[in-house]
Amino acid sequence: MLWDGHTHPEESAGSGNHFDHLQQVSDGATEQKFGKQQQHFFDLLPEGETNFGLDPSWVKIHPYQLMLGPGSVQKAEVRVQHYRPTPMKMEISLVTPAEWQITPETLVFEAPAKGHARQAFTITVPKGRQAPSPRLAIAADVRAGGRYLGQITEAVVDVG
Repeated sequence: MLWDGHTHPEESAGSGNHFDHLQQVSDGATEQKFGKQQQHFFDLLPEGETNFGLDPSWVKIHPYQLMLGPGSVQKAEVRVQHYRPTPMKMEISLVTPAEWQITPETLVFEAPAKGHARQAFTITVPKGRQAPSPRLAIAADVRAGGRYLGQITEAVVDVG
């Protein structure tokens, strides 16, 4: 399904192929162009790699926008859409203001082959803490399959 400028394969029926979802919203000429482009990508790249490149949200923090106040605790999760034909070990640390507590500190889990994974965490904002801004970004620092990818996704936290 296509909305907010991104495709969301976990919200759509089908094969999990990114091109399939794009084709659902296109006309015949565009579909033909996507088909040619799809074949080029699949000919050049190993299985699963094409969809990682086309899906900027294959790792995301959910919900994207959080509301927290001093002394509050909020549950959230990291969601992973995995396109490769073999499982992938994920290690994700949340990057937040230093005095905030994230539990667990590092999320370690396995994303199943060609599947979805979710890993829950909690954010605790200390009482009496005044945020430097009413709106902050937090990030997910990601290591996937033993490879460090950096801070590749974020969420917005409104502090009040």
